[in-house]
Amino acid sequence: MLLRSAEPDDATRLAFVHHTVWRATYADLVPDSFWQTATLEERTSSWKRRLGPEAPPGRSRIIVAEVDDAVVGFGIGGPSREVGGHAPVRDVELYAL
Repeated sequence: MLLRSAEPDDATRLAFVHHTVWRATYADLVPDSFWQTATLEERTSSWKRRLGPEAPPGRSRIIVAEVDDAVVGFGIGGPSREVGGHAPVRDVELYAL
């Protein structure tokens, strides 16, 4: 397994992993209408914005996991952040196929 920083060219493959994991995890927990807008195309657009040249500089880091040149997962992490005057919260995500 290769772990590396995400690059703009990863957007489509990251979107596929992200969407696939969400479908497998939340399919029975959200109404069918949710998936009308939570599409692979929407997720791909979101990742292209997040990794593209116009993306604001982020405080988080995205690590891609690859096996045989296929993206099989990713992790997102960064420093704690304050939310609404509350104590800092952790903002960490891990997705894997």
